[in-house]
Amino acid sequence: MKTTKRLTRGLLGAAVLATLATAAPATASAAEPTDEQIRAALVDMAQGTYDQADIDLIMNQTRYPDLAETTPDPRPEALTIENKEVKYLTTGPQPAPGSDEAVNEDTSDEVTLPADPDDAARSSMGIQSTAWKWVEVTYTRKSLLGFTLYKYHHKVNFQYNGSRVTAWGSRSDWFTNEDDVFVRGARIENWKTGVPASSARSHMKRHVQLCAAGSIGCYANLYPWVTTKVKGNGTYTYTGAAG
Repeated sequence: MKTTKRLTRGLLGAAVLATLATAAPATASAAEPTDEQIRAALVDMAQGTYDQADIDLIMNQTRYPDLAETTPDPRPEALTIENKEVKYLTTGPQPAPGSDEAVNEDTSDEVTLPADPDDAARSSMGIQSTAWKWVEVTYTRKSLLGFTLYKYHHKVNFQYNGSRVTAWGSRSDWFTNEDDVFVRGARIENWKTGVPASSARSHMKRHVQLCAAGSIGCYANLYPWVTTKVKGNGTYTYTGAAG
C-alpha cells in the first residue's frame, strides 16, 4: 500500500516541481547542496528556525527527488486541525459532588466550540440529565508539496449533567496516514484532572522521528500533543500541536 501511495504521490510531486521550475525565472545554475547543507535546512525547518532559503534549498535540490514531498511544511498555514463529537443520552444516578481544583493554565491558543442548544435548554429549566459525549481532535502534518505525512488523534469520552463533568470514560491517542519517513515513538505524557468538577482536562503527547534518505538519516524529533478541556455543560476546548 505504501509503495503504491509513494509511486502515485511521486508522479504528482514531480509534476508540481516541474511546474514550479517552468514558472521560475531563468538564473545561473547553483551548485547542488551537500548532504550537510540539506540536513541543516531540514533541522532548521523542524525546529522552527527556518527562513525562505531553507525551503528553497529543499524544493530545488535534485540529489533526493522525493525530499520535498516528504519534508514537513513548517509554515502555520500548512497545519490542518479537525474536531468532531458524538453525544449519547443515558439515565442513572449522578456521582457525588466534589470540589474543583484550581489550575493555572494558558488558554491563549484554545479553540472554543459552541454550546449544545439542547443542553442549554435543559439547564435553563433546571433539568440535569446525564449524557455521555466523545470528542476527537486531529492534528495533520503535511509536506512542502501538500501531502499528508501523518495525522495525530486524541479522543476522550466524558459524562456530564449540565453543570459538572461527572465521570471520565475511555481516553486514547493514535496515528493514521503515516508516511515512510515517519518513525513512531512512545507516548511520553498522559494525564487527566479529577472529576466530578465543573471542567476537566485530558492530555496526551507522543514522540516521533522524521528521517530522510542517504547519509541524512533521522534529523528531527517531533512531539505532537493535544489537551482537551471538557465542561459540565457538554462543551469543550482544545489546544495542541502536530509536532
